Amino acid sequence: MNKNNFIFSESGFLNSNIFFYIIPVLYFIVMLIITLSNRLIGDYGVETDFYVAYVTQAKEFLKGNLIIDQFRGPVYQIFLAATGFFFKYDFYLAGKFLNVLCASLSLFFISKLVNSIFNREGALITVLFVSVNQVFWRYTYEPGTDMLFLVFYTSSVFFLLKEDSLKYKNLLFAGIFTGLAYLTRYTGISLILFALLIIFSKFHKTIITENVSKRNILLKPLVYYLIPVIIFVSGWGLICYKITGHFIYNENYKNTAFTFYKPDTMSKDEWVSKNQDSFKSMSDVVFNDFGTFTKKLGKNFITYFTKDAFRFFLSTLVFCLVSV
Repeated sequence: MNKNNFIFSESGFLNSNIFFYIIPVLYFIVMLIITLSNRLIGDYGVETDFYVAYVTQAKEFLKGNLIIDQFRGPVYQIFLAATGFFFKYDFYLAGKFLNVLCASLSLFFISKLVNSIFNREGALITVLFVSVNQVFWRYTYEPGTDMLFLVFYTSSVFFLLKEDSLKYKNLLFAGIFTGLAYLTRYTGISLILFALLIIFSKFHKTIITENVSKRNILLKPLVYYLIPVIIFVSGWGLICYKITGHFIYNENYKNTAFTFYKPDTMSKDEWVSKNQDSFKSMSDVVFNDFGTFTKKLGKNFITYFTKDAFRFFLSTLVFCLVSV
């Protein structure tokens, strides 16, 4: 697609130098006001983890102690500790501010990413869609790891796709943000597979001269991307091994088991106390009741896809009306 072509209309706003900043800044201002004025205390949901785990670990970090969590890496807790220090140890206020800031930065990187693939018009439609998404709202005002993880994830993908060619600086930044994403939430490991696919795809499109070997052209991009990833992952693995005896200390399969097998009539605390320890690995979760697992997986996919498609239609319709 020609990035200079517009499907609906061309405007001064789309072509302005502040285009990529205006919606994230507006979102930051509006959501910060809403969050600070309406949510004086947290809720039972994801903020249970915030109070029980994140705040406790952030306080310990400020005392010089690094707590190894079985479900996530230490990056969010470190950011929360630094922000909490700035907010005079009011960690709930710090958590809300950090979330709103990260949500706004995510919108910025999403718009830059879509623009690098399509154009500014596509970036505007996408950012509007994301900013009115109910799930995005929810995780903006509920302190947790989600928005910080999203910043690292989207920024990594942006640097991978920023140029048509394999630029070493972009790959280095992509590797750094991949490592930070992994140390925020272990699901960030999926970025490595995505990055390798992108690198190999761009490699096949590279025009190779007779004086340069294919191996050198492919090896250098891989090195620039993987070196920071290896440093982050192996460094944290060594710390985990020293303290816990496990290089990979990850029990997120227990959360997956809870999502797929907890009956609607049973509370979270009751299910965790009775069932969670019976799962020892991800394979136990998948094959404990394979029929129920696949049925729930398909149901969740259809449900969330339908909701997001409807919101995308609404945001696109609003944009069309504004353009006219």
